[in-house]
Amino acid sequence: MALAGCGHLRENEAQVKVEDAYAEASGVKLPLPTTMPATYTLDRFWSVANVYDEEGNAQSIARSAEFSGPAGKVRVCTEVIEIPGDLCPKSNVGITRDDEEKGLRQTVYIDSPTPDTDVEAVWGDVKYSASPTDWSWLA
Repeated sequence: MALAGCGHLRENEAQVKVEDAYAEASGVKLPLPTTMPATYTLDRFWSVANVYDEEGNAQSIARSAEFSGPAGKVRVCTEVIEIPGDLCPKSNVGITRDDEEKGLRQTVYIDSPTPDTDVEAVWGDVKYSASPTDWSWLA
């Protein structure tokens, strides 16, 4: 179940698509950075895995977003901890956060990390929110 059209999302187009997709999505809401790390852009986001209720309605148990930037593709993924299967890729840069209260695990994975990129400073120190109204970069 795609939550936003594939491809690059820019300015008002991105805001409308992301807000509409979040309004319609059920299940895990994907926290994204409230401020975008410098020179990164959101490419797409999607439901990684769904479970279905008795009526056949999908409810996401893992969601992911992909960003482009100077360190290459960055994937931020959130999944339900108690469901086995490791639906999100394990972080290859050491950024994993568990929210025990909500039962969610968030990971950051970079396709081609470079030794000169301070990943923790760029992606580890950002604040995340699952509410599009908190994302200043979306405005």
